Amino acid sequence: MAYTTAQIGQLFPNIMEIKDAALREKVAAVWNEALSLGCGGSGWTFDEIRAIPFTLLAGKIDLRFVEHINSCCKQCIAISAVLGEVFGARVPVHIDYLIAGSLLADVGKMLEFDKNAAGGVIKGHYGDLLRHPFSGVALCFKHGVPVEVMHIVATHSHEGDKVDRTIESWIFHHADFIDFDIAKVLGKQAAATEARDAKDAKDAKDAKDTNDARATKDSGEPKDFKDSKDFKDFKDSKESKEYRA
Repeated sequence: MAYTTAQIGQLFPNIMEIKDAALREKVAAVWNEALSLGCGGSGWTFDEIRAIPFTLLAGKIDLRFVEHINSCCKQCIAISAVLGEVFGARVPVHIDYLIAGSLLADVGKMLEFDKNAAGGVIKGHYGDLLRHPFSGVALCFKHGVPVEVMHIVATHSHEGDKVDRTIESWIFHHADFIDFDIAKVLGKQAAATEARDAKDAKDAKDAKDTNDARATKDSGEPKDFKDSKDFKDFKDSKESKEYRA
């Protein structure tokens, strides 16, 4: 299925803030192809992409991939506005390139991700061999995305640590890792809560088993023959006395 720019805008509303109409269309075209080719070639639906976790590296967190992209884009726009307000033209930011780069930086994850037999999202074979900055740049190049935007895609993660990032790339890089570092904190908190809940459940079960054992003992139920009424009756009987004699 081919998605229009307006439809891609349903996922990423800030795409409509790209003033250059040609660039806006190219960003939408890249996303259209990534959605069609991803998931091992079967493609992703809008509902599926909305359900993908933000990251597979932070444990059980309630943050989504689409939310992360929109968060980073909005952070970039806000940072650009602050820089412009405080520094003016002394810190030049190409806002169209910044918005486009923020929306395309993770587009390669559509190829990097796949589904397992149970329908869970995993890093697929494609992702094992080629990280999303590389596949993202390849998709962007195919659709004629400007090199300044491809630079953001290429350098937004650790791959960019040994090159000179542009201002736009630095802005996105930090916005991206704000989300990722927060996700790691939330993941650790979730793991700690899960471990604590599991311990509480085990402690509750152990306490119940102990209380049940005590209740059984306190009820007077015989534990063996010597504690039974039959044994006491036998002990007091004539046969017992004769036996002991």
